[in-house]
This record gives sequence, structure tokens and C-alpha cells, in this order.
Amino acid sequence: MLLRKAFGLSVSSERKARNLTQAELAELANVHLSALSALERGLRPANMDTMETVSKALGVPLSILFRRAEDLLETNPSR
Repeated sequence: MLLRKAFGLSVSSERKARNLTQAELAELANVHLSALSALERGLRPANMDTMETVSKALGVPLSILFRRAEDLLETNPSR
């Protein structure tokens, strides 16, 4: 699994835990819906500004999102 895919899964998980749609999170983070969708699916790397604004909109430190992504990489290395 690529880091960007794992990071996207951690963002998606946090978003769903807060009962937010992608559209709602995109609006809160002031990012385009297609950019958020691509980030969550790991289709393209996000820049640091986007990752930071999404983490702030979720109320989760960026370091926590990366830590969860690393945990996913360790438990699912070939996915």
C-alpha cells in the first residue's frame, strides 16, 4: 500500500467518524470536492497545505493522521 493511499484512508475514517460527507468536509476545509475525493482514494499526492487544512477541518492533528496511515501500512503492506 502506498503512503498516500493509507493517508487517504485515515482521512476517510476520521470524516466518517464525524458523520461528515465528502462535500461537507470539502466545504469546511475550503478544498474542491474532487481534490478531497482524490486524496481519500490515494489517487494523487496532496500538498502539505491541503493535508493541513483537511486535518484542521477534522479537528485532528496532521501527525495523528500520518500515524494512523503508518499503522495501516504496517498491518496491510501489500494492499
